[in-house]
Amino acid sequence: MDNNVVSKMMAAKVRRNNGLVLRDLNMLCDYVQLYQLRPALNMVDADLKAALTYLHDRGYIYLRHIESKAMASALDCGYDMLEARLSPDGLALLLGQTEPDPLVEV
Repeated sequence: MDNNVVSKMMAAKVRRNNGLVLRDLNMLCDYVQLYQLRPALNMVDADLKAALTYLHDRGYIYLRHIESKAMASALDCGYDMLEARLSPDGLALLLGQTEPDPLVEV
């Protein structure tokens, strides 16, 4: 398969995964423990971690440690120790009130 085709397929997958996480968090309206959300997302761990990292780094979601409630990153610990919720910037992106993000399918 052509490298360009593979690159486009991978980019589409990343875009879909990022959008799926963002939309699911929007439906839940509050912090949700990621180990409870993961089965609904139907993503492998590496894809979930990549989506969480991107969305958090862009300011679209908040991540915090379940027990301490301290802000955290998906790179700091496993998703099973984290909870997440949509940020105002994430909601604005979903509602089309900001510039579209080419790596998030809304």
